[in-house]
Amino acid sequence: MELALCSARRSRDPLTQVGCCLVNERNQVLALGYNGMIRTPAGTDNDQLFPWGKSAQPLDSKHSYVVHAELNTLLNTAASSVRGCTLYTTLHPCNECSKALVQAGISTVVYWCHRPTHPAYIAAERLLRLGGVQTRVYHPQPVDAMIRVPSTQGSTPVQRRLLQEPHLRSHPAPAEPVPAGSTSSASCSTQDAEQPSSYEAVHQPAHYHQGGLALVDVIHAYGLHTDHYRATILKYLLRAGRKPGNSLLQDLQKAQWYLDHYIQFLTADEPCP
Repeated sequence: MELALCSARRSRDPLTQVGCCLVNERNQVLALGYNGMIRTPAGTDNDQLFPWGKSAQPLDSKHSYVVHAELNTLLNTAASSVRGCTLYTTLHPCNECSKALVQAGISTVVYWCHRPTHPAYIAAERLLRLGGVQTRVYHPQPVDAMIRVPSTQGSTPVQRRLLQEPHLRSHPAPAEPVPAGSTSSASCSTQDAEQPSSYEAVHQPAHYHQGGLALVDVIHAYGLHTDHYRATILKYLLRAGRKPGNSLLQDLQKAQWYLDHYIQFLTADEPCP
């Protein structure tokens, strides 16, 4: 999964960066991929030739041109067959990519994040299930054995403030501005550290700062950045009714979905590693 996350950082999509890693039965890496535009002739920049935004007009929307990470990974492999292989992906495959995965013979999909209420991903779950592909959520190992993450011992001004002033953890000051240099949001997207500041509106939306502290800094201060389930549950609970375009009920339903699956994982006789 660390390789999938690193691959996602190469995507130039300002909204969603997705990365994948394909391995065989021996866990040998066969291919990597990320979501991006089609290859164009040498000397041209494919990221500048196509729109990266969303639009009601299909010809002006990225969805008409972008190649998803899962498909790019399948196309990048040099193996004659990927039947029986496992795909690690930072985002659950959509319905279109799920069709390709089933047809290619992928046996298992391990995903980091999901969009369980979106029709394309509901259809994807059905396609993978009926196509005989096993799916499971990736559960991070202890921090010293997995992806290196920022220290929780006050490595940012907000984290230090949370550690030094415990009362802010449950009652954040409502009027204080967010300190400069806070990290990206705790959503499914992974953001390249060199993204221009214009992307801050996407990755640091206003509803993440309501209450004076960025939600992601609260998650990091409590060490939840290695606990995908609890961090995601907290994200949806705290932003519920505040994100434009999402109702209170929608966010609470998403939080409930992750909470139910987390309880199933904790109570399973043989939980996934």
